[in-house]
Amino acid sequence: MEEKRVRRTAMHAVSALAQGREHFERQSWENAHTLLSAEDRENALEPDDLVRLATATQMLGRDEEAAGLWSRAHAAYLTRNDKRAAARSAYWLIVPMLFRGEMAQAGGWIARTQRLLEEEPSECAEHGYMRCAMALRAIREEKVEHAYEHFAEAARIGERTGDADL
Repeated sequence: MEEKRVRRTAMHAVSALAQGREHFERQSWENAHTLLSAEDRENALEPDDLVRLATATQMLGRDEEAAGLWSRAHAAYLTRNDKRAAARSAYWLIVPMLFRGEMAQAGGWIARTQRLLEEEPSECAEHGYMRCAMALRAIREEKVEHAYEHFAEAARIGERTGDADL
């Protein structure tokens, strides 16, 4: 009897997670957030699902909650030694900080992430994303020329790495 209940519970969890992912893909942010949050309370989400939850949360305008999720995703990716994914998670943590004017905190994350990317053997799109973050910081500091240089380099990195978003 107990084994049957455990299997049913496991099937429900997989189903809720699968449904959360499906809602995420459909950009049904509220439903994705609800299902993925529930799953996270029951079983800590894997990093890719944390990114889904963080994205849905951010799309709902819950920046403080999203920041905690991006930070968790960053740490989870570091645990797996996936520096690029950790850097990308850090980028999504940094940008709202810059928009809120939290320059010291954003600057610390930028520096940390740049050090992390220095360990990468080759250039990757995440280098470009950090250039975008640096450009946004330069704009906040009214250093428009520096911002232009960072954005231009981000675009070049995007071309070299095939990242259309850059």
